[in-house]
Amino acid sequence: MPSEKTEKPVEVKKPAKAAVEIEVKVVRRTGAGSLVEYLDGDMPKRVVIPTSKVKDGRADEDVVKAGVPVGLDWAAVVEEAVLSTIYMRALRTAGFWTLEDIRAKPNQVASVLMRVSPRVNLLIRAVESMKEK
Repeated sequence: MPSEKTEKPVEVKKPAKAAVEIEVKVVRRTGAGSLVEYLDGDMPKRVVIPTSKVKDGRADEDVVKAGVPVGLDWAAVVEEAVLSTIYMRALRTAGFWTLEDIRAKPNQVASVLMRVSPRVNLLIRAVESMKEK
């Protein structure tokens, strides 16, 4: 009987994906974690990532994207899709990330949102109703 050779399947190894670093701004360091701000397209976002992963104002994009998000999703607060993006970008760019930020400076929030809605109290009530759910 002729012997059959069994060929092992050839294993094709994919080259390791090169790490892509993005620019981050460290807002605050607390222990082993850092609150960093970065741009996702033109939308400012904040996440907490390990402090050890931030080097010279840069961090691996995968680490940043996997970070713990910080800040309200203003788009979820405002019902109209176009306005929600306008609100989110305007509020975040001006430094308003939390309900406490809005309560601390309601007049500045009103200035930021004057073109789309000068009623800061409606925004605060919308956020509070979200927290109750």
